[in-house]
Amino acid sequence: MDDITQKQIDYFNNTCSEIVKLSNKVFNLNLKFDPIDEQEPEAYNSWYSAYVRDVADQMKSKFYGLFKNLESAHIVKPVPSFVTLDEIREIITATLTKLQKY
Repeated sequence: MDDITQKQIDYFNNTCSEIVKLSNKVFNLNLKFDPIDEQEPEAYNSWYSAYVRDVADQMKSKFYGLFKNLESAHIVKPVPSFVTLDEIREIITATLTKLQKY
């Protein structure tokens, strides 16, 4: 399993928050996004492995929840059922870029 850095978590949180903000503004929706709030362990041990698993699960869960709401509002196309963290990053980046054009 790939390591997840605080920078990646911050990017995910910031990008999804911006997607929600723009969607609410442009399409008059009332979406909410609760950012991932996990602190990276200081040592690389079994706690770190659990942290990586937990953050990856949270990212996927929050991603699917947000994009299900965007899909039901007909803003985005359906996303695949199984995506990697790299694909999540690509999809949220592309969606933010698309929304910024409105």
